[in-house]
Amino acid sequence: MRRLKAHVGRLTAACLSGLQALRHRSGERLVTIYGPATLRDRGGAIAFNVLDPEGRPVPYPRVERRLREAGIAVRGGCFCNPGAAEAAFGFDPWASARCFEAAGDAFTVERFSSCLGAGTPVGAIRISLGLANREADIERTLDALSSFSG
Repeated sequence: MRRLKAHVGRLTAACLSGLQALRHRSGERLVTIYGPATLRDRGGAIAFNVLDPEGRPVPYPRVERRLREAGIAVRGGCFCNPGAAEAAFGFDPWASARCFEAAGDAFTVERFSSCLGAGTPVGAIRISLGLANREADIERTLDALSSFSG
C-alpha cells in the first residue's frame, strides 16, 4: 500500500503541475482545478474545467468527447453532486431550484444547463489516477487538453 500511495501521489503531483501550467496563447490559464492545488488533502482524483480564451468553462461534454477520442478515460458531469456544481459555478440558488423543479423526473445536466441559460456550464471533468496509470498517460492527457488552447 505504501508503494501504491507513492505511485499515485507522484502521478497526481505531475498531473496537477501539468494542468496548472497549461495556457492559452494569450497566457491565460487553460484549466481551473477544483479542490486542493497540492497533494495535501487530495487523493488521485482531479476535477477541473477547461476554460475558453475569455475564461469561461468549455462545456464538459465537449472536453470529455475530445479526451475519449484520444483514448483517455475520464468522467464528466456533476459526479452525483449537483450542489457542488452549483457552488463551484456560483449559480443563483433560486434559479437552480426553479430549474430542478421544472425538470422533475426528466432531469438531465443538459436540460438543467439550458434552463439556467444557453451556454451555462454545468459539470466538470474528473481524472482518476491509480495503479494502472503511468506518466505517459499524464503526458497524453495534457497533450489532448492543449488542443483547446487555440
